[in-house]
Amino acid sequence: MTVVNGLLALWLANRAGWHGRPVPDIVGLELPATGAALFGAVLLATLASSGGLQVALATAALLLAVPHLFLGLAVAHAAARARDAGRGPLVALYALLLVFSWPLVLLVVALGAVEPWARLRRRLVQSGG
Repeated sequence: MTVVNGLLALWLANRAGWHGRPVPDIVGLELPATGAALFGAVLLATLASSGGLQVALATAALLLAVPHLFLGLAVAHAAARARDAGRGPLVALYALLLVFSWPLVLLVVALGAVEPWARLRRRLVQSGG
């Protein structure tokens, strides 16, 4: 919710002309492949552990999932842009994220976790959709 509030504040400040810097393009978001590898390793360690260590590792996995969620959303934005689909599919995606919450969020996080190796955004741009 904090991220949503921050993005809403950024959007409002930009619309009002109070934001003195350009808004970064989400499609240009980059994460190193080592971040995805660390995320996967923490997930596996979470499954293999128990007790307090499992709770600590699950918390670390949730924290590491956030950047991959944004990277997955960057892939969705790139797909919509490559297909010249406008805002409709993105509005639908964000509405579905609100309605189906965790199952769809996990899919978007997984998409973001494979993006550093699969280079899906680059393929979308090269193929034109």
